[in-house]
Amino acid sequence: MTGKTTNKFSLEVRARAVRMVQEHGGEYPSPLGSRGIGGREDRLLGAYA
Repeated sequence: MTGKTTNKFSLEVRARAVRMVQEHGGEYPSPLGSRGIGGREDRLLGAYA
């Protein structure tokens, strides 16, 4: 599958998700624990790290 992908979430929603992962990340033993709040840290933080 090739081609341009689109973001189905607004910039505001993505920014909020990043904040949530950063704020609550310490509650989980690893970054993979962020999946528990519905996110993938590598995708959420990739553009902001």
